[in-house]
Amino acid sequence: MLQFILLAGTTAINVAYFIIGSWYLTVKVIFILFRRALLPTSLKAIENDIILITGGGRGLGRQIALEFAKYKPKLIILWGRHVQSLSQTSTEVCALGTPCVYMQCDVSIKEDIDKQANEIKRQHGAVTILVNNAGLLAPGNFLEVEDEKIEQVFKVNILAHFRTVKTFLPEMQQLEHGHIVTIGSCLGISGMDGVSSYSSSKFGVTSFADSLAAMLDSATYKGVESTAVYPFQISNSMFAGCEIRFPRLFPPVDEKYVAVKTVEAVLTNTKSLMIPRLIGYVIILKTLMPFEVTTKLNKFFGVSTAMEKCKKLGNSTSS
Repeated sequence: MLQFILLAGTTAINVAYFIIGSWYLTVKVIFILFRRALLPTSLKAIENDIILITGGGRGLGRQIALEFAKYKPKLIILWGRHVQSLSQTSTEVCALGTPCVYMQCDVSIKEDIDKQANEIKRQHGAVTILVNNAGLLAPGNFLEVEDEKIEQVFKVNILAHFRTVKTFLPEMQQLEHGHIVTIGSCLGISGMDGVSSYSSSKFGVTSFADSLAAMLDSATYKGVESTAVYPFQISNSMFAGCEIRFPRLFPPVDEKYVAVKTVEAVLTNTKSLMIPRLIGYVIILKTLMPFEVTTKLNKFFGVSTAMEKCKKLGNSTSS
């Protein structure tokens, strides 16, 4: 009898949390829509800014470079490991009328970061917009993934953020002008089977972005802004083969759309952005549900097996 009462009480509390959370999200959405309609935000000018994009040769980094180019910054610099893709993207950006150069740089190696950062300062001046986009995925059960691959994922996905920010933030602080963009992931807010190392590293990115935003919100860092972007599964080679049971409910997000929204967030000094926004509400609602319920829902929608095909394809993609 006592167990029944406790179970009923727990269920009632969870239902109450769910209802309150739903009402809160509804009110928040209405408020955001009214605010956008009545108080449109102006875009800041970036014609004097030097932009550095890690993982800028292909994928999302390439699209972000092309999108920034439309706003005619002073210079776009691309970092990445693959010279051919870097060269091609640089050519495409220059064709839009924006100066662009590239440097081969493996952000998992501190010496590479230090060397190329010094070259930038010597040849071009201070980086005023830093986009930490480079990412690495090693799919599979972490018990079966080599330790070296797991370590590499963390070096690229989170340690590189610390190193690049430590390198370029001091000059932004001195100039009282700058912007740091952190590309995270929805998997850094809610984990999923089959991507333990990626998800764990992106959880670190989420916390890093929050801590960075709090740090920059002081008089010490006047004029330096930050933006954190958390996209859902992007339709590119990194997550090729990843699919849930009903893909039309939550289809992969087009990387060009993510790039457009990311640049828009930078130009409006938006602190945090979930793409699509609906996913953020789903994640919040998930936290209000009992673990047993979310586990069954994950199995029903095929979330728990979504990475199986991705693993079979052998994806271990780095930007």
